[in-house]
Amino acid sequence: MAKRPERMRMHGDVQTLTLPSGPSQYARLDTPDFRDAGAPGKRVLLLGLGPDPADAAQLIPDHASGLDYVEAPAFLGQVDDTWRERIPSSWRERDFSWAAGLGSQELKHAIILYYSFGGKLFPSFWSPLLAKVRAALHDQGGPRARPKRVILPGEPQALLLPELSHALSRAGWTVDTPSLARGTFPDPGLLAESLARDPAVLYFSVNGQGLDPLGEVFHQLGEAGCRVALWCVDNPWHILSGFRGPFWRDMLLCVTDHSFIPDLKRQGAAHVLHLPLAADAAWFERDFTTPDMDVAGRTVFVGRSAFPDKQGFFAASTVAPALLAQAQTELAMGKRPDFAWWVRQLDLKTLWPDKAVRTAGLGAEQISLLHRVHCLEHANSHLGLALFGDPGWREHIPNIADLRTPIDYYAQLPAVYAQAGLCLNMTSLLLPSGLTQRHFDVWAAGGVLATDATPGLSIFPEELTRPISFTLPEELDGATKRLTQDTGLRHDLQARWRELIAAEHTYDVRVKKLLSALDL
Repeated sequence: MAKRPERMRMHGDVQTLTLPSGPSQYARLDTPDFRDAGAPGKRVLLLGLGPDPADAAQLIPDHASGLDYVEAPAFLGQVDDTWRERIPSSWRERDFSWAAGLGSQELKHAIILYYSFGGKLFPSFWSPLLAKVRAALHDQGGPRARPKRVILPGEPQALLLPELSHALSRAGWTVDTPSLARGTFPDPGLLAESLARDPAVLYFSVNGQGLDPLGEVFHQLGEAGCRVALWCVDNPWHILSGFRGPFWRDMLLCVTDHSFIPDLKRQGAAHVLHLPLAADAAWFERDFTTPDMDVAGRTVFVGRSAFPDKQGFFAASTVAPALLAQAQTELAMGKRPDFAWWVRQLDLKTLWPDKAVRTAGLGAEQISLLHRVHCLEHANSHLGLALFGDPGWREHIPNIADLRTPIDYYAQLPAVYAQAGLCLNMTSLLLPSGLTQRHFDVWAAGGVLATDATPGLSIFPEELTRPISFTLPEELDGATKRLTQDTGLRHDLQARWRELIAAEHTYDVRVKKLLSALDL
């Protein structure tokens, strides 16, 4: 049996990969497919040679007038003389600057081939160059008006997108909300064409929606003069762990938890903004006394037992039992073994691109779940808990007396908050100084909140946070008594919290802060 040829392996920007070979690995950038072989006399621009230049040579039309190629310097630094000898002598080597400087007419009269796997290997080189080539191909010439248009990508009716869309509209912006399924992003070529036709000033991504791992979308937007902001509502290191290129360092990173800012800057982030969650201003104008949610006088918790695809996200991560036991001991003492605690215990010096950061996240998530379960068990046994959530809660609280089905955030949740005797919140330890949507929505709906004493409460006045906070599950008894039986205190807190949030913590306020940070 003939020996199978060895496939080329190469160290890329963030990982070592095996390069696929064959003519099928080359994409055509100047036309959707290979049916048009190109007019006689066209030059060829080859972006990336691949593991065997002979593969690309099979795709070059006989009538081509010549070929220029560009290859990533880091690629060329890892090949041997044998590989170089396979490059036809008539091909001319060019560099990034030469290719980036090609004009629209030059590119529109060329055949452009691209070794598509190269972008996965060296995204820091190829993503910006491809963006320049695509932008030039679709350039319509001359200056164009730049309307106040923002692109807000994501799943239809994804949480926060309607609130942000309304707030941006009230601020005078035209909002485009392309529907993208979770984990998908625009085709960079179609995006370049779209932006040439309909320019945008801002692309605002929530939790990485609409951004690809290699940064092609980011650089394509930049070539069109469109600013990019990423709002990390969840743990930013979890979101950034999905990126395989360093492009995230050049966009505006917004974080709901200010404790992440120092490490983000140490890891190279140029622009970081603290942008907490907020309330929808429209909630203050609505009546949530209907529909009747059967929660009058009840202690209520609304939430999932796990975030979507939790098992898949943490599939490659494991937590040492001894460290988990230590964290459990600290939790029982009223301490918060949060994400930052796990980073220290694991002695993680670099949080990107190494996905070891997810191990810290898994530890924090496991302890966070334990924290929620302990509090909910106490509320179930002593406070008549009504829990709205998924069936997974029965695995953690087998004796739950009143487990109800999940409810719609927009149609039913505000009524639950408004009508309940008390709403519970336990903040995820994935966010050491974070807040949840409940910290804003419960008061905006007219309800009353009892929350664990997360450091994130520091954005509010202490005289408002002290009466509603608890540390250990057994402290819920005192908080419940205060907030349900002392009607004077209850009404005073409701009024003062609503006034504060309406004035300082709506999405209109957050959008204004975002636009100011971008000088827009």
